[in-house]
Parts: sequence; C-alpha cells; structure tokens
Amino acid sequence: MDHLLALLYLLANAITCMRLLIYRREGARFRPLVSLAAWVLIASTGGGALGLLVGLYPPSHVHLTDLGMAAVLCVLSLTARGDVAAILRTDHDPKSSYSARG
Repeated sequence: MDHLLALLYLLANAITCMRLLIYRREGARFRPLVSLAAWVLIASTGGGALGLLVGLYPPSHVHLTDLGMAAVLCVLSLTARGDVAAILRTDHDPKSSYSARG
C-alpha cells in the first residue's frame, strides 16, 4: 500500500511540475507575486517527485493526506492549463455565484 501511495504521489507531483513548467503567458500580464508562487509550486512539486525517485524520502513516509493535496493541486493545474493566476484568482462572475440570501 505504501508503494502505491508513493507512486501516485510521485505521478501527481511530476504532472503538476511539468504542467507548470510548460505554461506560456502568450500576452498575459507579468505579475511578480504570481510568478513567485509558480516558482515555489514548481520547486516543491518537482522536489517532492525527485526526492521519492532518488530515495531521499522513503515510500512509507507518504500519507494519504499528502496524496490528497498533491492530487488536488494536480487537478487544479491541469484545469487552469498551468496558469497559476487562474488558480489563485478570487473574482467570480456575479451571474454564476450562489447567494444564500436569495
């Protein structure tokens, strides 16, 4: 079971890292804090994947919660096509937002 969790964690981190690495701005504004967040995400996901791959982190140290966070981040990065600004964006379309007040 430990090795399956470690393999899935490695794949989720590697996919996230690669998706963020191949993102192209194509005319989008440069935002230093978003670029810093992207760099941190690339370094952390790549470092986690490489650490497992070279044996720095034993497979028994990967928990289900680690895999859950890596999987959510992987899905978010794939959905946003690697655009960290889209992942961090907080403005929403007012027509599609749900209002509890009716």
